[in-house]
Amino acid sequence: MDGNPERCLLENVIPLDLCQELVFLHKSLGVVGYRPGVRSTTIHDVLASAPPMVLPVARARSLVLDAVESALGYECQLFVEFTGLISWSKGSSIGWHHDSNREYLEQRAFAAVLYLNNAGKEFGGGDFRFQDGNPTHVTPKAGRVVAYSAGESNIHCVEEVEWGERFTLTMWFTREAKFCEDPTLIATCFNVRPGLDPLVGNSNANASEKQCLQGAGLAIAGYNHAGLPNEMYIDKCGSDIRAYRLDAFGLSLCESEANDGSVFFKKMDKNDLGDGSGSQSLVSFDSKCHALLVLHFGEWQNLTLHEGTSWRECIKASGEEFDAYLQQSIQLFEKCCKLWVQGGMVSGIDVG
Repeated sequence: MDGNPERCLLENVIPLDLCQELVFLHKSLGVVGYRPGVRSTTIHDVLASAPPMVLPVARARSLVLDAVESALGYECQLFVEFTGLISWSKGSSIGWHHDSNREYLEQRAFAAVLYLNNAGKEFGGGDFRFQDGNPTHVTPKAGRVVAYSAGESNIHCVEEVEWGERFTLTMWFTREAKFCEDPTLIATCFNVRPGLDPLVGNSNANASEKQCLQGAGLAIAGYNHAGLPNEMYIDKCGSDIRAYRLDAFGLSLCESEANDGSVFFKKMDKNDLGDGSGSQSLVSFDSKCHALLVLHFGEWQNLTLHEGTSWRECIKASGEEFDAYLQQSIQLFEKCCKLWVQGGMVSGIDVG
C-alpha cells in the first residue's frame, strides 16, 4: 500500500480472469451513463436484466470491500452504498471534484475504483489524478484499486480518454447502515418489499451477501433475458448505444415479424447502402439483451467452430456457418449461466 491513511493504492485485488468477466458483463448490459461517452451497469441493473451474472459482480464487490477496509483501517465498519461497472470511451473525462460534493451524497465516506483493463494497451489516457497529496497520479491497471475518503481532502479528476475504452468497477462506502444497498438487492432477489428484514449493524453484512447470492439462484427460475427498458439505452442524440458495439462487428439487430420481442442478427453485406439489405440469421434470441450477451460471451471466450479459425472469422462467416456458431454460443452461454448460479468461476473452464 502507498499513500496516507485516507488514501491508498492496492494491487491485484481481484484476479485478471474476473476482470475480464466483468468487462464482458458491462459490454453486454451497459446503459447510458451520467455524462457523454460514459456507460453504466449498476449491480441493480445486472440483477434486473441478467440475474445469474450478479454472482461475479458480488464476488468482486466483496474482495474490494475487504481490501479497502483492511488497508484504510476500518475493518467491519463500512457498508456498500453503490456498486457499478463504469466505462469511459474516447473523449470522456471529468474535472476536479470530490465524491460527497452534493447534499444527497453526504452519506458517502469512502470511494474505490477497481480498474478492469490496462492503460496503454486497451485504451489511452484516462489517468486518475488527485489535486495534491500522495499518490497524486494513478495509471489504470487491471486488478489495481485506488481508494480514498470522499470529502474535500481528496479532490480528484479523470483525464480525457484518448482512444479505446476504460473499464472500472466503482464503489462508494458509507458508515451508516440505512444507506447500505444490500437490503434493496436482497428484496429484489426474493421479490419482497425493501425494509422487511433490514441490516442491523455490520455483523449481518456477510449473511446478507449470502442471501443475495442465494436469491440470485431463485431469480433465475423466471429469467428470460428480458433486459432493461429500451429508453435506458438511448443517448441524448436519440441513438441506441447497443448498436455501437454491433456496428464494429458488421452486425445489426432486427425484430421478429411475430412481434413477440425476439430478435435476429443481420449481417451487413460489403455493398450494403444502409437499406437493410444484409443477410439475416435464422437464429432467434429472446431479446436484444440476450443477443448481446451471447455475442459478447463468444468474444470473451474466443469461441470458434473449428480449430484454426478465429472468433472474428466466425462472426464474418455467412449463412449456415454463422448460424451454427450462434447456436453453439447460446448453448455454452446457458451452461455458464448455470455455473454462475452455482457460484462457480466461468473463466478458464472447458466450454467445449
